Order: sequence, then C-alpha cells, then structure tokens
Amino acid sequence: MYLAARRGYAFECGRLYCTYTYIRKNQLIKCPTNTSCQTKRRFHRVGSECLRQRTPIKLENRADSFFTLKEIPINALGENFNVIYAQAGPKDGDVVLMVHGSPASHKGFQNMAEPLVANGYQVILPNFPGMGWTPLPSSGCYNFSLPHKAQVLQGLVEALKFEKVLMLCGHSMGCQAILHISLLPDFMSKCQSICFVSSIGMRPHKLASPYFIKKWIFTGFYHLCQLPVLGPFLRDLSDPLFQKLGLKGRTKEAQVNSSQEAAYFDWKGAETAVDIFRQRELPMLLFQGDRDKIVQLDIALELLSGLGIKEENIAWYKRKTGKDRDDFSDNVLQRGVVVEGGDHSIFSNSVDIITPEQLSFLKAVKQQQPDSQDRVNTEEK
Repeated sequence: MYLAARRGYAFECGRLYCTYTYIRKNQLIKCPTNTSCQTKRRFHRVGSECLRQRTPIKLENRADSFFTLKEIPINALGENFNVIYAQAGPKDGDVVLMVHGSPASHKGFQNMAEPLVANGYQVILPNFPGMGWTPLPSSGCYNFSLPHKAQVLQGLVEALKFEKVLMLCGHSMGCQAILHISLLPDFMSKCQSICFVSSIGMRPHKLASPYFIKKWIFTGFYHLCQLPVLGPFLRDLSDPLFQKLGLKGRTKEAQVNSSQEAAYFDWKGAETAVDIFRQRELPMLLFQGDRDKIVQLDIALELLSGLGIKEENIAWYKRKTGKDRDDFSDNVLQRGVVVEGGDHSIFSNSVDIITPEQLSFLKAVKQQQPDSQDRVNTEEK
C-alpha cells in the first residue's frame, strides 16, 4: 500500500489498482507505511517524499518452478518501469519472446514453453503493467492500449540487449501487441518470425457488436471499479463472469484492467496493422481453435487471409484422424493451423498439436537465415 501525490490528488494504490480521492493541496495524509518511514511521522503533507515511496515486489522463485522470475528497469513512454518477466532455457539459445493476453500472465505459457526449452531455445515471458506481477507506474502514464504495450515490449528487448528475436509469440490480445511492436522501426530488423495463437481478429465478436456501445460499457465498468466502496463489490461480482469466459487473471484487479484495454482497442487500427504487416512477408505461424468462444472461426479465417496465408497452407487438425495434409515443407514460411474442438486456451491444452508444428516452423525459419545458408554452402563445398 502506498500513496503518491500528483496534481492535488492522492492515489491510494492496492495491489494493481488505483482509487482517486480529492484532497486539498496541503492536506495531511496518514503515513502509508504506518510510521515505519525514515521521518517517523504519522502524517505527511501531499508531495512529501514518503508518499512517493513504494514497497518493492518480492520475487519468490520456488525450487520446483519451471520459470525464473526476474525484474529489470526499463524506460518507455517517458517513464521508468520495473518489468517482471520470466526466463527459462539456456541464455545462449535463440530467443522466443512469448507475450500473454489479457488479463493473463506468463504462467499460461508453461505447457507451450517447456518443449521449446527442451529443444535449446531461450524463452522470455514478460508481464505487462497491471497484469501478472509488473506494477503500474504511479504517474498514470500507462493506459493498457496496444501502442503502450508495444513500447513496453520494445523497452524490455532493449534493456535485455537482444540483437534479434527468433520468434515473437502472442496469445489472444497479446497477438495484437506483438503485431504492433513488429512494425516499430527500431524493432523491425530484430524480429525474425511471428506466431499468433488464438489471435484477436480485425473485427469484434458478434456479441460485442455494435462495439462503440460496448466501448462505453467497458470504460464505465473500469472507472466504477476504481471507486472506494463500489469498486471491490463490482470486482467480486464480475469475477465469475471473467472465469466463465476463460479470462482469469492473477488478480481481480487485472481482470478489471483488461476491460479498459478492450475499451481502447482500435479495430480500424488493427486492420491497418495487418495490411502493413502482410507487406513485410515475415515468416508467420497462426494457431486457432474452431470452438473458440472469444474469437469466432470466421473472424480467424479472415485474419489468416488478411495476413496473406494461402488456403493451401492451412492445416486442419482432427482429434481422431490427425492433420488433413502432409507436413509443411521447409520453404513454406507462412502457415496456419486450425484445431478441431480447440478453445481459446489451445496454447495450454493442445500442446500435442502445437509443439511439433512450432518446432518444425522454427527449424524452417533458422534454415532461411543468412548465417545458416552460409554454413550449408560451406558444408557442400
């Protein structure tokens, strides 16, 4: 719990949410550290140093944990963030950056990450501010929008000093985040391939139309959840709905934050980003379940077409009979895979299908890299 003074307001922050309380400019506020700060005072004036302090997050890495949680300071949006990310695999392995959706965290990727690590890849899984373990900045500069997420991801890659990222992999809303960062000028040369899993498409689900009405509903719900008394009640009341939709977050506050992200989502901007991305002709792999409650199959097929993935390069997996086509050849670098009976969590419950396809794709991408071609030519000589 901490307080931070800004523009005559006090921000009373719990784990990952803020409630706004009007105060006078020089009003005295009870010490958030319960008189344990250096000044030993019970009350402080707005703007004092104690009210800007925040207790750092304690990262607990269990011995049996697959991931190692780490914290790194980055700069994005003109603000300093302390990003919590998970790391697994050899540090000299090719980097696979896996980006969670909303309101999830890095943990959802474990089943998908384990075989990648077993095959020598280094997996990096950041937690977005307000989701997972990364705290929101006290300045309020971060608004959960895709451009802001892309800036945070770029700041993380720069802080980790990665010269290249073999694969950017996203789930759900995280797919749109990696789409945006892959188009940033400073990141284009680093991204070698991209993988979409249950990606949000270029238009909303039929139940979310007309979207401009839902946008105001999402915005209103988010701001009501920030109220001191009504907020906790609404978070508890909405929790079963989030669970039923498969949108379980680490905290109820993260679930509420995802509604603000939905309100900021720009469908026309998403369509424009897809058009620009298609022109890059970057190697890409897309997974989709045909029973996804969040992303309708026809929307996913529109996205496949919009990205430039040809119909003959889409494999349909059936649980009993397997794939409806032969394995992709190494020169096919734009692929789609549709899983029969797959839901929005195929990255967790359908790894028996996803893993071989992803490993095959990564092998093909590596073979197309210039350094790989040089080695092949040397061996032939």
